[in-house]
Amino acid sequence: MLEETFKIFVGVLKKGEGKPDATISFTDNDFLVITSSKTNLQIAFIRGAIKIKGSISAAQKFTPDIFP
Repeated sequence: MLEETFKIFVGVLKKGEGKPDATISFTDNDFLVITSSKTNLQIAFIRGAIKIKGSISAAQKFTPDIFP
């Protein structure tokens, strides 16, 4: 499994260092299903297709940028 850490700033994505506030994990297929509007982001989380480690409130702040 490939794992990278990035810091997301307004409009800019930079490779980060240190411990992230939140980590969101999902498969390629689950990402495609969500971004193609075949399922709702919240439903995917409840079903376990998306996993969040760390602060859920921090994850909620940037999920609209990942899943527009």
